[in-house]
Amino acid sequence: MNRMACILADRRCAFGLLLVALVQAGVATLNADVTWLITVVEEITRGAVPYVDMIETNPPAAFLIYWPQVRAAQDLGVTPEALVSASVFVFAGISLGLGSLVLRYASWIDAPLRGALLNAALFTLVLMPGFSFAEREHIAALSVLPFICQLAVEARGQSLPLILRIGCAMLAALAVIIKPHFGAALALPLIWLAWKLRSPTVLWRWDRWLIAGMALAYVGFVLWAYPDFVQIVPLLFETYVALYSPLREVFAAPWFIEHCVLVVIFGITCACWRVPLIAQLLMAASLGFLLAYAVQLKGWVNHGLPGVALALCACALGLFARLRLLPEGDAIGQRLIMFVVTPGLFYSVILFGATLPWTGHELYPGLTKMVREAMPPSARMMALTGQLDIGHPLVRQVGGRWVGRSHSTWSAHFALALLEQGRGSPERLRHYIELDLEGFVLDVRKHQPQILLSDDDPDTLRIMSRPVMAALFARYQRIGEASGVTVWRLKG
Repeated sequence: MNRMACILADRRCAFGLLLVALVQAGVATLNADVTWLITVVEEITRGAVPYVDMIETNPPAAFLIYWPQVRAAQDLGVTPEALVSASVFVFAGISLGLGSLVLRYASWIDAPLRGALLNAALFTLVLMPGFSFAEREHIAALSVLPFICQLAVEARGQSLPLILRIGCAMLAALAVIIKPHFGAALALPLIWLAWKLRSPTVLWRWDRWLIAGMALAYVGFVLWAYPDFVQIVPLLFETYVALYSPLREVFAAPWFIEHCVLVVIFGITCACWRVPLIAQLLMAASLGFLLAYAVQLKGWVNHGLPGVALALCACALGLFARLRLLPEGDAIGQRLIMFVVTPGLFYSVILFGATLPWTGHELYPGLTKMVREAMPPSARMMALTGQLDIGHPLVRQVGGRWVGRSHSTWSAHFALALLEQGRGSPERLRHYIELDLEGFVLDVRKHQPQILLSDDDPDTLRIMSRPVMAALFARYQRIGEASGVTVWRLKG
């Protein structure tokens, strides 16, 4: 086998990638989404009622996947962030381990191909996520991988032990439970396999029904255990879901462009030489995640991660299939590595923020230092802004406590933006604005936060000019501004 192919499949590469990922996780800070959901769980454990005292824009699975880690951290006296990061490594081990066990039942998938897939998955799903590490999208991508391996085994008519099929189905169901859109990442590989085998029966096997049953059981659980979520669904659809990013931003985002480039490269690869079926199934799953990205129309980096990660895995296996057939020292393989693979890997690592922990990156430079200097110990904090990432993970980094019912005044800001665009019902949107701002005022009066944050967004400034807000902020001293965010401290 070609030396470069041997390197791609070498298990020692896996240990190196895992070591780098562990060190990176040790110096990194979990992002705004994850730290906010950790805060939600902490407040619920203190007695807050979900979707009443703590307003979250997603169904309960969004915070329930972090619940065991936060409760364990409280019992052990360690930071929840540390256990959440550790749990993702454990989950990655379960996913990759299960996938590896499944592939051992495929006689046509040899040890080098399994090694290449392991290294590719470690790079794209453990090391590369960076800024999106431990996000729901990150966990969903890991959840889908064993199911893809199962389909690859089934393609040759080989059977799996019952316990492995149940394990793959349970992880696949988790992806759908996290976000229903991710069902596309399961459906497209199934459709592709049915087309390849010219048999629709692969769509209806019992473990497919198990996945659907678990997803439906989750819906029933939400209706029974979290009726307050059902009450705010109209608010979510008319504000959070309705406000999408401009299409030019969604489809010009670098992660979307990279995904499209990888699809083209994979298509050329398939046309030029034989590509393993498991690589084709991985690309089909990545297209399912790409469809979910397009449906959500937000254009955020975490939405782009799972599709790009699986597309990179598919391309890596396609390249491996080519390299293992080339003679030693072949110029084609060297050029592929030097001018395609290496630049692509470096670009992906930078694109998804895996290098940020090493550079001391701060989203709002100077804000953390200003808040630390202004706040008393364990200060209560809130924010008047439409941005989640202003207050989070800041509040946890400075040792404060969030006392607002939401991570920001997002519904008021979203409704104002929709009014400016002339979309939605003006009457209902104004109702949502008043409801959100009334809640903000009540929270400030009730909890007396020592630190308030506000941004320089025109809608924020318009809200602050209201008499009730002006009277509220009159009780606060303006400390200063950093990166467009103003810090206010309670007088006296």
